[in-house]
Amino acid sequence: TAQKRHMERFRRYYKVYKGPSTLDIMQTQQGRSGVAEPAHRSNVHVPYVQSNIDTLVPKVVLAMLRTKPYVAAIPKDIINPGERLEKAKKMTRLLDYQCKRPLSFIKILAEIVKGCAIYGTQITKQTWDCQ
Repeated sequence: TAQKRHMERFRRYYKVYKGPSTLDIMQTQQGRSGVAEPAHRSNVHVPYVQSNIDTLVPKVVLAMLRTKPYVAAIPKDIINPGERLEKAKKMTRLLDYQCKRPLSFIKILAEIVKGCAIYGTQITKQTWDCQ
């Protein structure tokens, strides 16, 4: 099915992100006889993709948060332009207020950007408490 293909692709992308496991590294370090190489060889591996993504995420989040308002509501229909535009402005102010709450939005945005960088897509649904 289509979902299986997507999930397999996501698993492959995550494997690339995490880099080879210690077992994979040890298997590649075995000699021709199948015996492990001498202990003086290092088996430390820093995943290049992971370090790039972990460097990229804060830069993207800061770039997204640099402009105000963070999120702008734009009216879809132009049936009653004055009323719709006023409602869009109110919604923009509400969203801006919700995004200014201490660190909650920044953490969520960082998770979204990281997931998108790893998998190529990120599906999310955010809610907030009405008080």
